[in-house]
Amino acid sequence: MAITEKDVISLEDQRYAATIALDTTALSRIYHDRLVYTHSSGAIDDKASLIGSMGKKYRYTAAKRMDEKVQIYGDTAFVTGKALLNVEVFGEAKVLDIAFLAVWVNTDQGWRFVAWQSCKRA
Repeated sequence: MAITEKDVISLEDQRYAATIALDTTALSRIYHDRLVYTHSSGAIDDKASLIGSMGKKYRYTAAKRMDEKVQIYGDTAFVTGKALLNVEVFGEAKVLDIAFLAVWVNTDQGWRFVAWQSCKRA
């Protein structure tokens, strides 16, 4: 069965919820083993370093996504949009106004989050 745009948005909803809840078990399942996560600061994490930094270096407390668009090409789905992210970086509260690209791939274990790229909008 092919994935739909609605399915991809549901995957994103699950990822954001797990991130805010600091549910590292869920994130370990959601993230692809070869995840490349590029923060709006330019810092880059892989799966292990991103999960390891959650709740220590980064703590996401809220997120509002806007203008999301999904494009599906076979076993790859791209999500673009804008977001306002409430995050604590080393305990300092920030609101990030970003544009983003999220990439999902279909694997033998199901759909996994494989890449993130964001940049500050303001």
